[in-house]
Amino acid sequence: MHIARLVGVPSLMLTLCTSGVANALECPVYHRTGNSSAIQETKARTRSFTALLAARGELAVPSIIESVRTAHPGASAAEVTNFLTTIYCPLILKDATLSDAEKRAHLKSFSADVFKKVPPT
Repeated sequence: MHIARLVGVPSLMLTLCTSGVANALECPVYHRTGNSSAIQETKARTRSFTALLAARGELAVPSIIESVRTAHPGASAAEVTNFLTTIYCPLILKDATLSDAEKRAHLKSFSADVFKKVPPT
């Protein structure tokens, strides 16, 4: 499984679609990429990380960062942050108690917090 490498600030992982008056929040999707710097994980490991985030929330972040860093020692902090934000986004998107604005704010905060926790390469 490949995760597209996004250039720029990790919080730009959020894709906002404008359709008329409303802004809808969409999560980035996994897709094949020819970009060798994109983090490549198996579906099983990605599902495992997603389940860990669902069960433990942000408490799971340090152990996931360590696992990703071990498997991908050359990955930049932005790439690791993008990966974690990509797998966390669907969990927030499903939260019916949050407005789209609250979801965006939560994901932006999550992304910034993850980025700070990723040790330099």
